[in-house]
Amino acid sequence: MDRDALIVLAKYPRPREVKSRLISTLGETTAARLAELFLVDLLKRFADREWRIIIACGPSDTSENFHNLFAKYRLPADSVEIFKPAAGSMLHDIVASYTYALKTSRKAVLTASDIPYLTPGKVAE
Repeated sequence: MDRDALIVLAKYPRPREVKSRLISTLGETTAARLAELFLVDLLKRFADREWRIIIACGPSDTSENFHNLFAKYRLPADSVEIFKPAAGSMLHDIVASYTYALKTSRKAVLTASDIPYLTPGKVAE
């Protein structure tokens, strides 16, 4: 089995496509920027771990979107996989993400990019 997997449910952070509650409070641009920083924070904390990081992205997202983000923040792109579940419900996307991760990982943990304080040490326990 390969390394353990951290699955991150994350749409690419663009205006009008992040959480509605953030948009209604902060506006489209600021909400997208905050969502971007949440994702970057999570990726930075797990990038140097022995985890296989899988971003389960949205139907309109591309690998290029995320690779441009990695370049912008100097994140190691080789430690992150982009997985696009078939367009479906959130439940379907979660099941598809776990199925994908567990093909080559012993265990997998799923989180979302808007849960910015997931601690690497706690996940490993």
